[in-house]
Amino acid sequence: MAGVSCGCESRLADSESDEIVGLIYIGSATQPTDERSRPALEDVVSYL
Repeated sequence: MAGVSCGCESRLADSESDEIVGLIYIGSATQPTDERSRPALEDVVSYL
């Protein structure tokens, strides 16, 4: 994994030919997040 040196590649990859293309960090929230306002569906969708 280019540019990242976390030592996780050797623990996650099974062989030398395996490549990790991304990581998703799933942590714990310290406080609840506020619900953000969302645009109306017709403002972002041109057809269904």
